[in-house]
Amino acid sequence: KIKARYSDGTPVPVAPVLYATNKYIAEECHTVNKDFTACKADDPNPRACLTQGQRVVSCVRSLLARIDKSCGKQLTSYSKCLESNNYKYQHCRKEEAELAKCSPLPSSS
Repeated sequence: KIKARYSDGTPVPVAPVLYATNKYIAEECHTVNKDFTACKADDPNPRACLTQGQRVVSCVRSLLARIDKSCGKQLTSYSKCLESNNYKYQHCRKEEAELAKCSPLPSSS
């Protein structure tokens, strides 16, 4: 399992985990990411977009918790492969396929 975790057991979104789940994040958190990006484009003041930023964080944490619950072993395997191979996806296609096969979410690969 992924070692970096919050106190509630949710995986911390460190680089390997984010790389491994980027397709799922893009799908699941599209709307909140779009709102955050629009806010940042409209107002350069970081405080102006705190609410939208928190929605993005909440969406990602919730998604990671769901994936970890049903596919923790596959997520860990894929994350470790990416980290070990300098984040080159082509070296981790087997692990990527295993996560996609297990994932509770569809992915538009």
